[in-house]
Amino acid sequence: MDLQTKIAFWTLVVTIIGVFIQLAIFRKTFAIQKGQLEIQIRDLIERTRTHAETALKAVRSNSSEKIKQAANAALESHLNAYDEACQKYIENKIDQKSFKNLYFHEIYNLINNDNLKEKFVRPTKYGATRQVYDEWFPEKK
Repeated sequence: MDLQTKIAFWTLVVTIIGVFIQLAIFRKTFAIQKGQLEIQIRDLIERTRTHAETALKAVRSNSSEKIKQAANAALESHLNAYDEACQKYIENKIDQKSFKNLYFHEIYNLINNDNLKEKFVRPTKYGATRQVYDEWFPEKK
């Protein structure tokens, strides 16, 4: 093997190794991004839950129309947070197994809450939440 062939061969080997390293870095970065998205989703749901609970307490102590409207807006934000999370699940942008472990009972309770049932009757603006529920609880369709 002459010198140029050896150089070409080792250049090819180094390039292939570089490609594998880049793929490994990409996979690691993608996993980190998924984890960050899951944390953001959890944070959003917790914040909207807190706002909704605070607003509902305010309605119990003062049932003025403005407070009722604020409570409804807080509830809508909370339901939207779940719907966004479910959309990420459907699009496989988050780890589906951990999402199901975290939200299995929450989504069941949300859809089966007597005070919220009318929000999830088809057609519903919370279609992603309903779709995930139907996937996880096909016997309840």
